[in-house]
Amino acid sequence: MALNLLDELIERVSPYARALGVTKNEVKLYVTLLMEGPLTGKELAQRLGISQVKVYPMLGALVERGWVRKTSERPAKYEAVPLLEVWRSLKDKVYDTVEEIERDVIIPFHSLLSTRPSVETVGVVSGRAVKDALLSVVRRSIRSLDVALAHRALIDDHLVRALEEASKRASVRVLLEHGIELSMPSRVEVKVRKGMFGSGAVGDNSIVLVVETGNVMGAITSNHQFFVSIGRIYFDHLWETA
Repeated sequence: MALNLLDELIERVSPYARALGVTKNEVKLYVTLLMEGPLTGKELAQRLGISQVKVYPMLGALVERGWVRKTSERPAKYEAVPLLEVWRSLKDKVYDTVEEIERDVIIPFHSLLSTRPSVETVGVVSGRAVKDALLSVVRRSIRSLDVALAHRALIDDHLVRALEEASKRASVRVLLEHGIELSMPSRVEVKVRKGMFGSGAVGDNSIVLVVETGNVMGAITSNHQFFVSIGRIYFDHLWETA
């Protein structure tokens, strides 16, 4: 029964693994080591029912990816890197790839289309969507970006990375509430101000204003040029008086 469940799990995982360049046999090898390792190449070949000639290239590929590591010599044994470590590494690589696609493809293409007329909207979001709205303005900015951060809860690795990437293509100013620290590259202008009303970001063609009422965080978003212009004027005032 356990073997059948394992085979079913491998079948379900394999399509996702293939998208990452990992073959079904490599998945099976990794799972075998995860459950039974450390093992030698010969022992792995016996358990998988394949020749050692095929096992060692797979082991080499998995070692290079960071899924498997060698534990001893003469004879060499291999063990699986813990599943959570592999998963976190995969998430980081996928995120980095998505960031590269956004930087090299999506943003330049968006820039080409940015002069085309679009429907002007105003929206209200709350919860997790607040962070997403803030990130959206940061990631879409090509020329200039002004960000005010009065809420520590908004600052995470995704926002820091997005600000760093934005600073490679746009002029970025970050205004921090007194007591909040944020490490940014030297090309990002950073100031500290006390008693800000809320957080937010003003990009090329969009704005998000974040406020907190009680324990509930909400945001107003818009691509209406009137609101973008007002937001820029207000940020300039905060910046100059910081």
